Amino acid sequence: MVPKCLSQWDFQAAIQPNIQIGDPLIPLEAIRDEGTSYHYIPRNLKAIPTKSILEALKRACRSFGAKYHVGSVWITDASYRETKSKVRRFQADGVLRVDIETSAVYSLAIYRKVRVGCILIASDNLVTLTSTKGLETPGLKRAVEKDAEIAVETIKILSEVRS
Repeated sequence: MVPKCLSQWDFQAAIQPNIQIGDPLIPLEAIRDEGTSYHYIPRNLKAIPTKSILEALKRACRSFGAKYHVGSVWITDASYRETKSKVRRFQADGVLRVDIETSAVYSLAIYRKVRVGCILIASDNLVTLTSTKGLETPGLKRAVEKDAEIAVETIKILSEVRS
């Protein structure tokens, strides 16, 4: 059985200075610097979300007054092996964050012809090219709870649109 929709809710590292620990991030495109996504869609296709889910995520963030970010994310399957030169290059290009899964999730959904969207939580920031140990910060738990409410609100918005 093929699902009707795929979603992802995850933690990863931001690479822009204006992104704080706990801020929600909505990937507009996953820049594919890994191998998994190429098993699902060809190189010439972009790994992107479904527009209706993207809009529902933004609407849900606004309904909670969340300071959220929308933009490209860099995907690598080499955890904790981000080189300084690549981080700096993607920072200069305005990429919001680095993670390991978004392109695979988007590509699988495109391949299966199902709707897809992701909301990601900044749990770290590589602006200084050193770990900020965001998972250990007290404010992250509150941010996770708020982001979970945003995810639930997104589902409500999507169910209203479909009915």
